Amino acid sequence: MDRLTRVLTYVIALAMLSGCEHENPLSLELEGNVQMVRMPGAVQGISAVCMPQMEIDLRPAGVMDLMVTNSYVFFPRMENKMQMQTIINQATPQNLVLDAHTVTIEGAEMTLEANTTAGPLAGAPLQNTSWNTPFSAQLEPAEFKGSRFTLIPPNVGDELRNRFSGQYTAMQRILIDIKLYAKMADGTRLQSNTLRYPIDLCWGCLVSLPFSQPGVGLDPEQTFSVCNTKLVDPLFTPPCMPGNDEYLPCTFYCFMCDQDSSCDEQFCPNP
Repeated sequence: MDRLTRVLTYVIALAMLSGCEHENPLSLELEGNVQMVRMPGAVQGISAVCMPQMEIDLRPAGVMDLMVTNSYVFFPRMENKMQMQTIINQATPQNLVLDAHTVTIEGAEMTLEANTTAGPLAGAPLQNTSWNTPFSAQLEPAEFKGSRFTLIPPNVGDELRNRFSGQYTAMQRILIDIKLYAKMADGTRLQSNTLRYPIDLCWGCLVSLPFSQPGVGLDPEQTFSVCNTKLVDPLFTPPCMPGNDEYLPCTFYCFMCDQDSSCDEQFCPNP
């Protein structure tokens, strides 16, 4: 280790030992939202496993179809950027039961920013603009890891749905500021950097519809006439999180929403 790196590492360690909670991306970094895909492999259908498309393949922005879901799931890529104590103080691993720079993630806090003066969200200020979501993950020094947590919970999603309902051709972007809060093995609390994540809200934009002719789509107001079945091929592999980021056929949407009587009749046949 060169002298500058050693000095910087000591400064970071001393700052943490002060006991105050701080935002320091040199210690804990939230890098982004990992793109997930459902991999059929040997097992097909809905039981297939969701896996990262690539560990470094991050989604720059999300899409949330409020007709399909009232929640958005985030797959964070996180990195503990601190070095092991054995490197700093020359101790052997046997002298350290648990490295003091081990970080345990306790949850995430979110702040929503939205334009409520125009578009489908126009109206009174949103009631839900900040919330916390607990989740747990442990990162050893110099380790990066993936996890998952609910970025937009159902109560926030329901408020957005009420304003967006039935607006088939509209889309509006919201911004979510995300920060992780965590604790080091020695009890010191710390926070990650703040990641700003854009999400485009829509009503029905992720529901893929049949074509009347090859390459010719139907008017959104008439789509109910072509999605005339709720039967789904048992080998169909659905998206990891229906309503988040990936298209799904209207037959699968109608199958899902029929289970809780939440179907939009413009897309699904009557019972």
